[in-house]
Amino acid sequence: METVLTAKRRTDLRKSATNRLRREGYIPGVLYGKEAGNIPIYVSKGEFLKTVSKEGRNRLLNLEVDGKKWNVLIQETQEHPLKKELIHVDFFAVDLSAEIRTEVSVVLTGEPVGTKQGGILQQVLFEMEITTKANEIPNAIEVDVSHLDIDDTVVVGDVLDRYKKYKIHHEPDEVIATLLPPEDTGAEETEAEAADAGAAEGEEQPSDES
Repeated sequence: METVLTAKRRTDLRKSATNRLRREGYIPGVLYGKEAGNIPIYVSKGEFLKTVSKEGRNRLLNLEVDGKKWNVLIQETQEHPLKKELIHVDFFAVDLSAEIRTEVSVVLTGEPVGTKQGGILQQVLFEMEITTKANEIPNAIEVDVSHLDIDDTVVVGDVLDRYKKYKIHHEPDEVIATLLPPEDTGAEETEAEAADAGAAEGEEQPSDES
């Protein structure tokens, strides 16, 4: 939580004022929580994107509002439906001693042994939902896939021991990643060649004379 994101309180809540903030490079938002109540704020779009790029969307952040620092999570963001630009962000002020339910990115590590035979690694689960204390949220759930051979899979149950300090809200048999067999291009080429040969034979065959 070394990175501090600075926000300012919004006093003019009219739509025109909110749109003006967006034009000036800010993102309107709200800070809320048991201690914070409900505080309309705005943050620099550039600083927000820089912070998210560095810390991630699911990490605990320091948000400073009018000189007071809050431990927060990014609860929700909204995008413009056409421009795909951020137009709103909600921050949730958390109690560091309380447990919260959140999502954490799944990162695959290692190179599967089966890739040497042409295997193709396919990730199925990209985020895990966990419950933990706010100050113990991991950067990511790392999953070692170096042992995977062709047609092997790694499931949630395979990482439970390593991350037993967290409550993971997924079934143990839910697939995280699998190593698919190489694409059989030879069979496809053979079928294509046979089809071409058949077409050519049909073109060369003379028509019956009456």
